[in-house]
Amino acid sequence: MLRVRDVLARNLFMPAYVVAGHQGLERPVKWVHVGEIPNIGNYLRGGELVLTTGLGLGTPENRKMFMDGLIGAQAAGLVVELGTYFEELPPDLLEMGNQHDFPLIVFPHSVRFLDLSQEVNSLLLSQHHKILEDLDALSSCLRKVLLNTEGLPSLFGTSYDTLKRPIAYIPRDHGTPMLWGEWPFAVLPYHDEAPHPIFCPHPLPHLRQSITVFGHTVGDVLFLLPSLQVDEYWYLALDRVTTAAAQEVIRADTLEKRKRHEEGVLLEQLLFNQNPAPELIRRFRSRYNYGHHKSFRVMLMESTAREAAGTLAGLLRDLSTLFTTAVMEHEERLATVVMGRTRDIERLPERIRAFFTVHPTLSVPSTGISSTHHPIEDIHQAFGEAHDAATIARLSPPGPAIRCYEKLGAYRWILSTPITELEQRVIHPELDPLLNSSKKHTHGLLETLEALLMLQGSKVDVSQVLGIHRQTLYARIRSLKMLLGDDFMAFERRVALENAILAYRYVRLHKHITIPISSNIRHSM
Repeated sequence: MLRVRDVLARNLFMPAYVVAGHQGLERPVKWVHVGEIPNIGNYLRGGELVLTTGLGLGTPENRKMFMDGLIGAQAAGLVVELGTYFEELPPDLLEMGNQHDFPLIVFPHSVRFLDLSQEVNSLLLSQHHKILEDLDALSSCLRKVLLNTEGLPSLFGTSYDTLKRPIAYIPRDHGTPMLWGEWPFAVLPYHDEAPHPIFCPHPLPHLRQSITVFGHTVGDVLFLLPSLQVDEYWYLALDRVTTAAAQEVIRADTLEKRKRHEEGVLLEQLLFNQNPAPELIRRFRSRYNYGHHKSFRVMLMESTAREAAGTLAGLLRDLSTLFTTAVMEHEERLATVVMGRTRDIERLPERIRAFFTVHPTLSVPSTGISSTHHPIEDIHQAFGEAHDAATIARLSPPGPAIRCYEKLGAYRWILSTPITELEQRVIHPELDPLLNSSKKHTHGLLETLEALLMLQGSKVDVSQVLGIHRQTLYARIRSLKMLLGDDFMAFERRVALENAILAYRYVRLHKHITIPISSNIRHSM
């Protein structure tokens, strides 16, 4: 960007000197304009270096109108030729120049304004040509990265090497920001869109533009600027970098969709086929380099595809340091085969829970995880386990949760038992007195029973969890004894009642009936 200081360094301007507004020499110069009329500000767009002889500035009123117009239009500065109308600049002009850091430059003798205009405008054209050359060089480097399919990190790294300015990329899917160069302040995710480069003065001057693909914002690119004065080159450069990044995202997304489709076709034949063909097993082993030293689990997320896609993308990035994954979308569920060393696979549930702990703003989809398996031939069985675990995850208070098949306990035989048998052999023999009696006499008894069983009979804890008075609790316990018998807290009865409540939960979910479990109990589990 051409500045007033740069213009003064040219040979034709050597005789000139600054008489006011010395602090404004960094103002950008975009063009040269010759003007004498007091209302000149109406005809300026900003950045003009104005040349004048002083004609029409003979009165204080005209001079004030002239200077107000220049300053209001954000002109670059004023060049005055002395000798024709002024021997020296009036004090009121000098005062306004100093007050607004607006450079006032004088030539002590007559000068050809045509020569000055040609000098500055030639310099401006030369700089514009240099900008175009630099942008072409940047575009050439970016095209090379795109053609070599090197990915976003390489694209931004190349931009940093070419532009020599710190660059940051902040993905919108909760991924880790990528930084090149030294960033003196923390970069945080944005929620608004910047379809074009926008200037941000705080905490330090920088430009930001969003990467938008098919109407969806995938991230933001930031350029750290050397000063508050922004060269148009940086706007153009940032726009080219974000355009190239959008092209790379589209390319990667297309390849990812193709990969997912191929994975889906292969996984569908393995997950839903109890006896997959040996050829499918060999293809899976070859595609994912699955050797004898590895194990796997199947993870099933039950959610809408759009809701789970962003969460799964962030989760898979987190898992990629230790595991290989294969993903298939099926009926608004995302099935993922996670492969790795046995000891790492066994710790997979803890790793997944840690991810959601680190990202508390993400909603946790109902997620079922199979037990650890080694032979790929077990993948159908593992998918069934993940399905069962996901089903029980929907029952886990206070809402969607992560459940592992090996930790399902009594739910494993509940899941394998027909609904009618659960009702006849497990639920009704134990809970009929509570379920079929008058609601007036059994109000709150089921949740009280569950709290007593869960908290091992501690009346203090139960009354706090349920939020009821101690006397109300004692009255409910007397009612439970009348309906269930005095021995309902004895070991065998307690186990039977606990299993009956678990089965009741499962059956109610299966029949899409709301389960009357206290929200206080849910938060204590």
